[in-house]
Amino acid sequence: MKKLVAFIFISSAFFVQIICAQTPCSLVPDTLFLEDTKTTISGLSFKAKLKSHGEFKLFKADNGKLYLYFQVTENLYFDKRDNLEIESNGRSINFKNVLHQKFDKYTGLYVVEIWKNYVVTLKDEGLSSLTFGKATTKFYKSESKMVKQVADCFYQAINIKK
Repeated sequence: MKKLVAFIFISSAFFVQIICAQTPCSLVPDTLFLEDTKTTISGLSFKAKLKSHGEFKLFKADNGKLYLYFQVTENLYFDKRDNLEIESNGRSINFKNVLHQKFDKYTGLYVVEIWKNYVVTLKDEGLSSLTFGKATTKFYKSESKMVKQVADCFYQAINIKK
């Protein structure tokens, strides 16, 4: 009898883990401050902490626009404007006149509007580096993999919630 109870308990725990692991990606309610227009917008986001480079977040505003929010911990140029290039394994996208915002004493922040097809690029290719002006921040393969997972979840969620 004890073996049967133990078997049922272990089986239940195993199935609960499988069900939890297969839970679909879901966006959480969030807000985002846009420095250029001095406005706070509401929407839904999906984010991840990166091993050594801060935080990566994809944000869908209530008006349907998509944003990439990136906290960085190196190559800090607070309150400077320059071009930002984001590279995804050989494919890159450039943003002009991006403000490197100060998040705190040790962390900078970029917020740029992106398009749905760029979410697909992040989902498929991950993230290799950010170049702000002439300063390049490279990312580990594990961080690139995490960006792929976040982008995949975000892409699935924005295609379900129209």
